[in-house]
Amino acid sequence: MSLCYRLFVRQFHVSNRSNASQVKEKLNILKSKGIVINKTKSQVSRLNDKKKLKFKNVQKSAYSKQHALHLLQKNYHASNNDLKPSDIGPNSTMDVKFLTKTTDKRMIYTILGVTGEQLRDSVLIAKTVEKFLNRHQVDKAIYLCKLSKSRGSGALNNIIKYYLNENQPKSAIDLFNWAKKWNIPLNEYTHTILFSGLAQQKEPISKKNCETVMKIVNALIEKNELNQIIFNSALSALANGTEVTAMFDLFEKDIKGIKRDSITYTWILHGLSKVENDGLFVEFLNGFLISIPPRHIDSKFLFELCNLLNQRTSNSQILGSTLSAIDKYFDVNIPEKFLKEKNQLIKLPELSHWSITRKFHSNKHIIGLILANSVATKNWEYGLKLFQDLLKEKPYLIDIDMYHKSLYFTIENDPNHCVEKSLELNKQIEENTAVKFSKRSMLIIYKAFEKQSIKGMTVYNEEKISDLLQKCINYMKENEGVKSEIDEIITIPSEAWKFLFRISKNLNSQGKMTISDTNKLFNEYMKAYINGNFDVLKKKPDQVKDERYMLLEAIRLLKVLLDEYVIKTPVIDESSLDNLERQKFLYRRLLLRLKRRLVEKLDKVEKKKIEIIDEEVEKNIKQNMKLVLNNEYQPEVKLTCN
Repeated sequence: MSLCYRLFVRQFHVSNRSNASQVKEKLNILKSKGIVINKTKSQVSRLNDKKKLKFKNVQKSAYSKQHALHLLQKNYHASNNDLKPSDIGPNSTMDVKFLTKTTDKRMIYTILGVTGEQLRDSVLIAKTVEKFLNRHQVDKAIYLCKLSKSRGSGALNNIIKYYLNENQPKSAIDLFNWAKKWNIPLNEYTHTILFSGLAQQKEPISKKNCETVMKIVNALIEKNELNQIIFNSALSALANGTEVTAMFDLFEKDIKGIKRDSITYTWILHGLSKVENDGLFVEFLNGFLISIPPRHIDSKFLFELCNLLNQRTSNSQILGSTLSAIDKYFDVNIPEKFLKEKNQLIKLPELSHWSITRKFHSNKHIIGLILANSVATKNWEYGLKLFQDLLKEKPYLIDIDMYHKSLYFTIENDPNHCVEKSLELNKQIEENTAVKFSKRSMLIIYKAFEKQSIKGMTVYNEEKISDLLQKCINYMKENEGVKSEIDEIITIPSEAWKFLFRISKNLNSQGKMTISDTNKLFNEYMKAYINGNFDVLKKKPDQVKDERYMLLEAIRLLKVLLDEYVIKTPVIDESSLDNLERQKFLYRRLLLRLKRRLVEKLDKVEKKKIEIIDEEVEKNIKQNMKLVLNNEYQPEVKLTCN
């Protein structure tokens, strides 16, 4: 065969197995030893390997809930009555105590709702821990995090974040320290989450916790692992400490690769707010301001500076310098008479000191800060003027908080006419802005009614008393009135009556309220009562305490009416009275009967026997009120008795 031919011919290479067949091996053993074997050594080895693999896989799986319950009953004497299969698993809180008792991994997997294979997935672990935390199952979350070891970084971060959101900084720091013992590595987010969370705590963090933060930072510096983000977040945590010494110590450290940026200087401002001594505060702030490089000065930093001054409510001089700072740095034209330039404690550098040629533009936050300062300094006049200018020129900037402050300015600036002006302002806001009124808006206007109801200009004038009372009734009906199910009239809810009773009592402080107004007020009360607005049985337990106050006020009004409708001559036979006197007599008798029933109810309320006030008692009171409203002597609009 030629060479050329061999190059183009497909060839197959076949190799024989070097191992003898299992049958041949068994025959050889039979010949040599006279023994018949079921499996050869290689078969036994492969079978053992399969068993080991199967056992290993089983050990990574969880028990069924029924089997887990059986083991708990057997090993830990769990009672059938105390524990059911449904009480075991990730959603249960009744099986947590067994986590610390058992060393059986399969039992632990059952309780946590995971498998050994899933422990290799760091993302799944973090999500499972997050689910535990959403259900406030912190013990299970921590145990799973501890179990996951090197894959538990994300889970650890979630638990630290949870503790900080729950205002438990000590627990968050303890967990951070335990991570090393549990062989859980810290990732690039852990330090930032811890420090930023400490900065956001409602209460300043303790001196001990500040020292812990410094230890963590120093350890990072030694390892050359501190970066700019962690540095600033550590400063933010120390700025929220009870003592700011640690914050300044860190700020002044010369650390390789770390620069002071705008965020750094802003956090120093936040930290200065914790300096309680005014002298030290002024000294630190004055020295700090002139040392800041121009490149780090922007509108946000200067806003934070003005806000810092406005928070200093304990010192009127520092507080008063807020408007001066705003006027110096932002294009807000504050009238000269409202600025306090003389004897300023705070030495505010000019913008030219930082090579800035013109003032920064004002915005919604600056306006809000000026209004807040007007509240703090009781500068009602300027606050109201600023708001009115804003309403005319830039109504789109107005938010609900600004509106509420303007109501306070209106009330304090002119208490004799604050109701009319507040209602007018309310109308302007509704027509010119997108502000949605809230419950608080309504309560502030109720405060306006209360304020005006105690002024001498009102309480000595019957006409003004009547006008203010009617305005108050109308406002309450328009804004939170309850429609009657019987005849669709609008009634006043019980919560509003707490204000209405106080306002009416103020209006009658000099005894100038007419009997007509008293009668009108009591009629409104009866209509609300008949509609069920005062039903004790429908109220929550914390609202029942108000029932006593409102019953007392209703009985007080009834007494005024009874004194007015008293018949001076003794009545032996009601038929002997003329028609008008007879109507008056019968009307007074109805009022007396109603008063007696209200007094009986009041007695039960005071003795905390609310449960005795059944539907029959309420029905009798309401029926009595309907008779009063429909009486011929009653001057108000009739209410049909059904």
